[in-house]
Amino acid sequence: MTALGLFKPNDLKISEAISSLNKELKTLGAAEVMVANEVTDFEVATRQVGKPNLVGEHFRRSLNTLPPDQVLWAGAYDEDGSCVCTVASQYLPFEDRSLDRHLIDYFERCFDAEDGGKVEMGRGSFAFLGLTGGPFVYVGEGHVREDMRGSNFLGHLQRLLILSAYWRWRPNLIYGFMEPRMIKRKYHTTWGYSFAHPSGVIWKKRPKMEVWRDPYFVGLASEGICRLAEDALEVGSSQRRANNKTETNIHKLSERAKLSADTSAQQSVQNRKSD
Repeated sequence: MTALGLFKPNDLKISEAISSLNKELKTLGAAEVMVANEVTDFEVATRQVGKPNLVGEHFRRSLNTLPPDQVLWAGAYDEDGSCVCTVASQYLPFEDRSLDRHLIDYFERCFDAEDGGKVEMGRGSFAFLGLTGGPFVYVGEGHVREDMRGSNFLGHLQRLLILSAYWRWRPNLIYGFMEPRMIKRKYHTTWGYSFAHPSGVIWKKRPKMEVWRDPYFVGLASEGICRLAEDALEVGSSQRRANNKTETNIHKLSERAKLSADTSAQQSVQNRKSD
């Protein structure tokens, strides 16, 4: 029996987890949390969040035709009805095509190369996904309005959307991409993913956008959904707290080192004057 067959997420647990995440987002300051399925409405939300070029390649209407039954996005709104945080998902219903083949075709069709034209990918790109069968769900477009950052809005909203997407489509895999610097800070666990894999992209023509040049592949299958539903508010949070503590300690050490250096410099100046 495969790992997918060992874990069967409980519908009631998923429903309760979604509800708890919704309540937590409102505790953090959201007046309303909405889940919807129209790309045009998502464009309005991203504009309100402050993303300068609206939606990315996976949800851009000039590159995709996404009917409502293949899109699910979530937004957190303030008291004035303006969106402060977004994340979106796209349903890939195919079962007779590998995800690596789909990703290569999609990247080469939709992503611009740094030296003009479209990107080109080498043989073996995403090879680690070759045996993964569909359907799949892609999650991306996580954005937080600048004045609302620092409260983990995106972490909670992304978990809520992941569980909502699983509830609606029952995919075999939910996945996304993250920059290495985000992986090092364990944001993939904070946002609900259970594994991160170097994407293995072999570029023959690199993408114009730097964030796509060396992304990690992140995801979760039914096991990850089970864990997320069991403790939706805590998944990854202990690691995140540890990261915050570490960053705070590093900052304190830096300040102490600077203070020590300044003191030593002042002492040297005084000694020279005394001489």
